[in-house]
Amino acid sequence: MKKVFFFLGVLCTSWAVPAQKLPGDSAAWNVQMEEILVLSTRAGSRTPVAFSQVRSAEINQNNAAANLPYVLSLTPSLVAVSENGTPAGNTSLRIRGSSSSRINVTLNGIPMNDAESQEVFWVNLPALSYSLRNVQVQRGVGTSTNGPASFGGALNLQSLGNSVEGYGMASTGIGSYHTYESSLAFGTGMMKSGLSMDFRYSKVLSDGYVRNGKVNHQSLFTSFSYRSAKSLLRFHYILGDQHTGITWEGSSPSMIEQDRRYNPAGIYYDDAGNIRYYDNETDNYRQNLFQLL
Repeated sequence: MKKVFFFLGVLCTSWAVPAQKLPGDSAAWNVQMEEILVLSTRAGSRTPVAFSQVRSAEINQNNAAANLPYVLSLTPSLVAVSENGTPAGNTSLRIRGSSSSRINVTLNGIPMNDAESQEVFWVNLPALSYSLRNVQVQRGVGTSTNGPASFGGALNLQSLGNSVEGYGMASTGIGSYHTYESSLAFGTGMMKSGLSMDFRYSKVLSDGYVRNGKVNHQSLFTSFSYRSAKSLLRFHYILGDQHTGITWEGSSPSMIEQDRRYNPAGIYYDDAGNIRYYDNETDNYRQNLFQLL
């Protein structure tokens, strides 16, 4: 018997505001180009590194209440693992068999690996993929610029922000095991002053496939940008707030044969010797990220 996770998403509404005309010229249009970023963490077409480029369209297509490992699960040599049986909750990834402590992760060129364990705990950054413009997945020793050598590979993430045109979007979706996801996003576009703001809020709820694999996640992404003729200043604030049922203890093969959803976390015996479970065995964490570029 295989467990299957279904998810149905609906895009509620979206709009875009066209670029403004140049002052004093009714015929000409102000065409705003993307900024040019020089990133030493990225591999190019002539770099001797195996890599895949995952753009925003692919990210949105695979983003069904899923943490980033499952959004990237279809890239070559990458395996995503979930503890609770759904793409949300405690998830991790391996590249070419190497654990996540051997995978160098950067967001806008800034290292994300924990200083002690060298891990990136994706559950603490729920719905991060909604805020990404693109991801480069490098396999094997690549362009790691910080921390220990990336024997497994590298993930180079680039966030959204500094949109030229104004926009708004709302989406929602439901899935198996009482999974629910909703997201709200809008951006002002670049104003005459050169300022712009982008905002996104997401909420993910799920009971999980495994007992006590519940998920209650919310995340916030804000970006404030100032652009002049020769410079770009950008500030990002990312909030991850997660309450996740403990599912990392695992089960023996014999118990899985009896109950595929068995989870020993929180087990105890009452006075009559009956098996009971605490209902508050949860992992709770709030993470704040600030970036100035």
